[in-house]
Amino acid sequence: MRRFIGLSVCLILAGFVRVSYAQQFEVHPYAGGFFPQKFAGVLDVKREGLYGLKGGIFLTDRFEAEGNFGYINDLRLEDTLTKRRAYIWEGLAAVHTLTSPRLYGSFGVGGVTSKVTSDSESFFGAVSDSKDRFLSISYGGGVKKLRKWGPVGYRADVRGRTLPRFYGFRFSWLEVTAGLTFSWGER
Repeated sequence: MRRFIGLSVCLILAGFVRVSYAQQFEVHPYAGGFFPQKFAGVLDVKREGLYGLKGGIFLTDRFEAEGNFGYINDLRLEDTLTKRRAYIWEGLAAVHTLTSPRLYGSFGVGGVTSKVTSDSESFFGAVSDSKDRFLSISYGGGVKKLRKWGPVGYRADVRGRTLPRFYGFRFSWLEVTAGLTFSWGER
């Protein structure tokens, strides 16, 4: 009888574990900061907030395809007057553990578009081409707890981002973000 009860409990728990990982879609609004290294090894870049939205679809229990759109309000060298906004966009592949909370690692390729702000344009006069686009490679990981409060959970992420040819130089920074995660759908 004890074996039957023990086996039944194990099967029921295995069923609940499978249900807890059964979401198919995930949306993650986030906020955090980026911490750049020196540009060209010499010039300091202003630290600033980082805000955005990630969305993903689980292809299997462990693999997820994600998209990311991020925003940096002021990406400029310290002590300069020209203010630039930066928009991060990329596709990512993530590999998850099956533990709870989930640990994951991800790799992404996309771009960063920087644009001179309208107040900088009006101060310095008309700027003919105020947008610049750069290849972006990101790598990192984090932890997420899915469906902690119904469809709502949380996620924390630490990643490096490298722009191989940012105005002729390799430029990298560390991103630290966190926020809520909304999950729905079943496989």
